Amino acid sequence: MHSPMTGSPGSGSPGSPNGESRSPDRESRSPGDERRSAGGESPDREHSSEERELAERELAERELAERELAELGQEIDAVERRAARSVELGGRAVVLAVLVFVLIVGQVLPWLGGATGIEVLLGTGTGDAVGKPSMVPRLFAATSVLFGVLASALALSTRWWALTWVCALGGWFASVDGILAIWSRQSSGGDVGIGLVIAWVATVAIAILWFRTAWSRPHATADAPE
Repeated sequence: MHSPMTGSPGSGSPGSPNGESRSPDRESRSPGDERRSAGGESPDREHSSEERELAERELAERELAERELAELGQEIDAVERRAARSVELGGRAVVLAVLVFVLIVGQVLPWLGGATGIEVLLGTGTGDAVGKPSMVPRLFAATSVLFGVLASALALSTRWWALTWVCALGGWFASVDGILAIWSRQSSGGDVGIGLVIAWVATVAIAILWFRTAWSRPHATADAPE
C-alpha cells in the first residue's frame, strides 16, 4: 500500500495553481476603490480648499469696500473744503445785483457839470472833468467801478468768501472816496451831479451788504456740525 501523498514542498494550497494565497480583504476591494485611494482627494481636503477660496473672496470684497469708503471720505473732505471757501448769499444776491446795476446807472449819469462818471474816469470830459479838480472824483470813479462793479460781479459768480472781504473793505474805501469827492466838489463851488450821488449811495449799500456777508461767515462755519 502506498501512503497518501502529502504534497511536495512549495506546493500551493488547494485551489491555487501557483501556490499563492489571496487574503479576503484584498479580494473584496474593487478596482474603483483602488483608483480612488491612489489618485482621489479626501472630502476633508476638498472642504478645506473651498473654505480657503471663500476666505480669499471675503478678503477681496472687504478690501474693495474699504477702498470705496476711503474714496468717499476724500470726496466728502473735498466738498467740505469747497463749502468752507464759499458763502451762501440767498436773497441777498438779488439785492446786491440790483445795487450793482444802480451803480452802473450812476456811472453813466452826469457827475461834474455835463461829464458822466465814465468820462471822469477816463479823463475824456471837458471843464472840471479833467485836470486837478477831477482828481478825487476820478479816484472815486475808479474804486467804485473796481470794487462795486467788477469785484462784486466776480463775488456773486464764484461765492468765494475771500472775495466778500475784498468787496467789503474795498467798498468802504470807495465810500470814503465818494464822500471826499462830493465834499471837494462842494468846497470848490461846483455843482454835484445826480450820477455822483447815486453812485456814492449804491457804493455804500454794496459795502454794507458785503461786510455783513463776510462778517457772518465765520460764525456760520463755527456753528456748523463737524
